[in-house]
Amino acid sequence: MEIEIVGIPRSTAARLRLPRRVRTALTPARGAVGDCRIAFRDENGPKGGVDTRCTIDVRLNRRAPIHVAGRGTSRALALREALERLQRRVRETVGASRAAARRPRKYFAAARAAASSP
Repeated sequence: MEIEIVGIPRSTAARLRLPRRVRTALTPARGAVGDCRIAFRDENGPKGGVDTRCTIDVRLNRRAPIHVAGRGTSRALALREALERLQRRVRETVGASRAAARRPRKYFAAARAAASSP
């Protein structure tokens, strides 16, 4: 998995432990993760307030991409909110695919029943 970080210097990314925290959030998806892009942006300049936005885009193999965003007064708070949303979204995505795998479609079940009958 390749992680691209945009909008902050490398030293800040290292201090926030960005790659490790993102990998931890993506653990339920395991090998399905392709690329990940993390972008930070100050929406209204040096005015202050809740204006720092962190967006995380994750490409998953054979699944729809995930896009989450968080806002905060600092980069760390915006990242925390975005990571919480990413964890929830990954759990929902993985849970939905597991639930679909447990319930075979009727044509598959019918073909199996026909193959096992004498």
